[in-house]
Amino acid sequence: MIETAQGLSFASFGTEAKFALGADDIVGDLSQAISQSKDDPELRLKDVRVHFIDAANDYQLGLATARDRAAQTVRILDINAPIVTDQSFARFTATRLLDRAHESDWVLSLELAGKRLDIGVGDLLALPHM
Repeated sequence: MIETAQGLSFASFGTEAKFALGADDIVGDLSQAISQSKDDPELRLKDVRVHFIDAANDYQLGLATARDRAAQTVRILDINAPIVTDQSFARFTATRLLDRAHESDWVLSLELAGKRLDIGVGDLLALPHM
């Protein structure tokens, strides 16, 4: 989800890039102009809990979790899903959500040439190969 002055926009995992950048779109030497960093580990999501209706247990409420092994119980995503499923799929869902949250911790920084004013916050970019 991306918040802009025009409102909210959403991009699904695997969405195609809206813009393909060339080497001339990036200011400076490509090998040094693009840097990546990871968000503060203390601010990362640590625990995902999926509450669901367990078909294998007489449709009782079930709970599946995925947890960062080194984490204490802080930064929790608690999902109450009114779906009928089994424990293994609920655990897979919790694990995948935690993995995606950790993948999105990376921040990519670059400076674009002035001719690329058409690119906005949240636009998906394809970068040139270095």
